[in-house]
Amino acid sequence: MARIFPALGGADYDMHGMFIGERHDDPEHFNQLLEIWPTLSARISVLFLEHYFAGDSPSGQSVQQIRQYLTARNFLQTAVLPHQIKALTILARHSGTEIMGLDVSRAAAGAPVYNPINWRTSQLLQEMWISAVNQAMLRYPRKPHYAVYGGGAHGPMLRRYGLPNIACYTRDGEAYREYTAWNLAGVVTWAR
Repeated sequence: MARIFPALGGADYDMHGMFIGERHDDPEHFNQLLEIWPTLSARISVLFLEHYFAGDSPSGQSVQQIRQYLTARNFLQTAVLPHQIKALTILARHSGTEIMGLDVSRAAAGAPVYNPINWRTSQLLQEMWISAVNQAMLRYPRKPHYAVYGGGAHGPMLRRYGLPNIACYTRDGEAYREYTAWNLAGVVTWAR
């Protein structure tokens, strides 16, 4: 049965989190994240962003620094993204929510040569994301609730490779809805 956003919680470790999927080239996805921030931040302690590498954070950075970082990563998908991330860091600071990077480069992973799409959808990358979440959670005395924000296809892959109960949400018009699959063409299969 489909869970209602922002459902998370429970005894299992992976139930402490949720995945929020976006289309990188659609700035409305990030705008909607900003709009629902009061509801989301009341439920989570940490937000992991695909846009930043594990160990990095946009917190305290200017719009120009964010733009430079995303450009160097070849992750500047829209012109407004640096402004959106800066707005998110301000909201997070006021709500006491930590923002952390999550991503891992192919080179840093020591992975074989993949084309970019194969690397982004590889089991190794998803397992490294799960490891980054696990490492970050060790810093907290109690397991905090968290959200991962990234490309929509990653959510079901994280579920497949180590977080079987994580709820995956994306926008459906003006609301968030749980989904079970997101193919590389961007076609979403909604949870029932």
